[in-house]
Amino acid sequence: MSGHEAADFAEAGLGAPRPYALVQGRAKPSKDLERTTLVVLSANSPSAPLQPHYKQIVSLCTSAPCSVAEIAGRLRQPLQVTKVMVSDLMVDHYLVVPQLPGMFDSGVDGSNKRLLKDILDGLHKLP
Repeated sequence: MSGHEAADFAEAGLGAPRPYALVQGRAKPSKDLERTTLVVLSANSPSAPLQPHYKQIVSLCTSAPCSVAEIAGRLRQPLQVTKVMVSDLMVDHYLVVPQLPGMFDSGVDGSNKRLLKDILDGLHKLP
């Protein structure tokens, strides 16, 4: 459904389109994303116009990395639908997974405990 079709749908008094209509009924994202995957606007993102629901995601990820779960919550969309939309934006080079300093520095046990603690703290702060 194009942005214009969604607007026409809403103007006709039919309400917002169903979540599955936003992603043409697709249930599987083309990228393997977790709910904690962080994404941010790509430095080389295209300037082509986006549908309104995709534009909202890009605006959320412009200033700082945003998790897929946070995007789903802010858009009030199901997690799976959000994963499909974020995946689409990654394939089209609008969004990327940021390489944060120290993100892949391993501890003795092979994990980055600080990163995991930060993620857990962030999840605890969610309403």
